[in-house]
Amino acid sequence: MKPLRYTTHCETAMAERLIDPDWVLATVHKPDWVVFDPSGPPLERRFRAVAEREKRILRVV
Repeated sequence: MKPLRYTTHCETAMAERLIDPDWVLATVHKPDWVVFDPSGPPLERRFRAVAEREKRILRVV
């Protein structure tokens, strides 16, 4: 499994929105569902409900 590398945009968004990095890892490795990104392959959008946030959906591209 490759390690994740976060962009500056991602790190800023996570800090502003109080997103736990463990939630991101769980979404990447065990998503509830996956769809292709509209901009095309190889990007995917991965989604997961976050129990700690009242089951709000986290999207990771």
